Amino acid sequence: MKAQMYLETMPHVNQSLERIEAWYNQEIIDRVPIRFYTPDPVLPVKTYETIKERWFDVEYQIENVRTQIERKEVIAESFPIYWPNLGPGVYAAYYDTELIFTDYTSYTVPKIKNPREAKGLKLNKENEYFKQIDRMTAYALERLKGKAFIGHTDLHPGMDCVADWLDPQELCVQLIDDPKGVKIALEKSVEDFGMIYNYYDELLKSHGQPSFGWLGIPTLGKAHTPSCDFSTMVSKEDFREFCLPAAMEEMGYTTHNVWHLDGQGCARHLDDLLELKELQAIQWEPGAGNGKPIMQWLPLIKKIQNAGKSVMVTLNSDELEPFMNEISPQGLYLCINAPSNEDAKNMVKAIEKWR
Repeated sequence: MKAQMYLETMPHVNQSLERIEAWYNQEIIDRVPIRFYTPDPVLPVKTYETIKERWFDVEYQIENVRTQIERKEVIAESFPIYWPNLGPGVYAAYYDTELIFTDYTSYTVPKIKNPREAKGLKLNKENEYFKQIDRMTAYALERLKGKAFIGHTDLHPGMDCVADWLDPQELCVQLIDDPKGVKIALEKSVEDFGMIYNYYDELLKSHGQPSFGWLGIPTLGKAHTPSCDFSTMVSKEDFREFCLPAAMEEMGYTTHNVWHLDGQGCARHLDDLLELKELQAIQWEPGAGNGKPIMQWLPLIKKIQNAGKSVMVTLNSDELEPFMNEISPQGLYLCINAPSNEDAKNMVKAIEKWR
């Protein structure tokens, strides 16, 4: 299917969408997709009595996005995008779990004391978080029309959702004390996923939007970023028994799945992920601390390529040349920290010659 989208801020948008579609299939049209992180323009600062007020100020947030988009040149696949964000636990919060907001993220207050209590949780589309995401989406569709793509919020069912409801440490205990109870909670976490996902997908597509979530990779299909950060704390056996079944169920509702693989602890489960036919790609996030440089992860990246999956990696501009010298471009999506637009454009020229 040929892309036929329009953005006044990105004349080459359809060519970029086609590069991404090829990437999902481990193919290359002319070069690999590239996202650049370049310095952002200085934006106005507004003060609030509470951090939550800042998160809930829809107009201020989206007007800042609009200003930023209008001031930044779009290079390669650095799509101008917006997705409504209340933090990674917002899916769990739709079940009336409270969110506590910090400067850069939010976290949940445990809602239940044992996993079996999850059976009594009910999705509440009238709660403040669900309604706030609706407001953010509606305002973005109005104010960013023709300037940016609008995506859906962060959707995390499965073990990460259960950890948000219960508390991660308690979930570790319950995996030993009450594994059947954990499975009851897992079933609850994915029970409404298809309905919630389709609610956003149908709304956004009715406004001519492509599909994407927090990872920001637009597609004409149904994009999802499955993950299980909790898996850093479980064995391979427990990952297969508890985490994988829920993940496979959620991927059954979508067509373009990129697994967010966060850190070395989660990487122990890579072999199992590479067996999943529902999964097209891996986003490798080395994590803080000793995650850099990118060259130490070449064996892992090559393993993903050799398994017939695509892979998204982040690197600094000074790592690009040695990285290209050591690896095939097949199935790669590069996210590059670039000091300036001029540097980014020069890197595009170099990547175009990569074979």
